[in-house]
Amino acid sequence: MDDQIVGQIQAIQFVIVTVLFGIPIYKILGRAGKSRWWIVSLLVPVLGTAVALWVIAFGRWTKDGSGTLSS
Repeated sequence: MDDQIVGQIQAIQFVIVTVLFGIPIYKILGRAGKSRWWIVSLLVPVLGTAVALWVIAFGRWTKDGSGTLSS
């Protein structure tokens, strides 16, 4: 297979995976009261996502009584 075609397929896969994970993470960040700019960490494939998930998982989450989480 031509290298250019392989590169295009990989770029399309990257966009699809970023969208599939990006939309739910964007919503979770908003509900958790975190900055939605953390979504940019998805552009760094493994390390950025891992760091963002650790920050979200171990950050302060409190319930405000309305059924949504806020910090």
